[in-house]
Parts: sequence; C-alpha cells; structure tokens
Amino acid sequence: MMRRARPRRFEQAPSSPCVKVCRISERTDLCIGCLRTRDEIASWWGLSDEGKRELLQQIEARKGTCDTK
Repeated sequence: MMRRARPRRFEQAPSSPCVKVCRISERTDLCIGCLRTRDEIASWWGLSDEGKRELLQQIEARKGTCDTK
C-alpha cells in the first residue's frame, strides 16, 4: 500500500526586505536601507521562495557586521 504524502502547510512567500530607503553606499556597495547588493535587489522577484529565505538570512547576518554609512 502506497502512502500519500501529507500536504505541506501553506507558507507565505517571503516579503521583500525593501524599506524604501534606496541608496547604495559607495563604500560597501550595499543599499543602506535593506543591505542588499544591486544584483540581489534586481533578482529578488525571480528568486524562488527558498532563495528569498536564504537571502534574508544573509542580510540578517550582515546587520551586525557592516556599516553602510
């Protein structure tokens, strides 16, 4: 007898980390609002939900280590 896979619980797609403070730091090459690179900003909508979650984890790790000002 074959078991049916349990349906995955619906997970909401990750929200964009954009905070409407869009300026790239010349020193770090990161947006001072969301701490993403230009490439990460441009590719956000093409990423899978898993890719977005991974990027959000990377951004979280940047928060304590980089000064974008």
